[in-house]
Amino acid sequence: MLKLRMSYCEMNRTLISLTLALITLPTWAQSRDPGTAQCSGPSPDDFLRGCSVLISSGGETAENLANDYMLRGAAYFLKERYEQAIADETKAVALKPDYAEAYMNRGLVYKAKGSDDQAIADFSKAIELKPARLRATLYYDRGVAYAHKGLNSLAIADFRAALKIDPAKHEARDQLNRLGAKR
Repeated sequence: MLKLRMSYCEMNRTLISLTLALITLPTWAQSRDPGTAQCSGPSPDDFLRGCSVLISSGGETAENLANDYMLRGAAYFLKERYEQAIADETKAVALKPDYAEAYMNRGLVYKAKGSDDQAIADFSKAIELKPARLRATLYYDRGVAYAHKGLNSLAIADFRAALKIDPAKHEARDQLNRLGAKR
């Protein structure tokens, strides 16, 4: 169980890192004043500093502010500052209730803390919002949370859903094998 948890946490950190990288694509940065596009960088500390400056500036639109909180929350997660990560992801969804990525990130933080029920709720909300590019990952993550709770039939259903969306998602196949289920 501990080995699976460590592997899962490492995978989540990678996913959050990818989220940070993808979210700061040039198209996003170009839509903002070049002097304020600070919520980016090669390390979580850069995100923490830059996003904090933007958040406290008072000059952000609600959508950009939600994005800043989501990114800073992801950086807090990478630094294992879970309570701060949850607070920022919560602010992001308060500002933008349909922000699937913020729900996903908060779910990952709850999962890392072992708060499976809260993780499942956030993954379910993110799935409900139907972000096509995230669906396989969301089903997988929720499946892992179900498996940690011993809700194997729900976990199996989610791992199968992940594979239906992304047949190359080998992690879901591995989890089905671990649970003794057929693909």
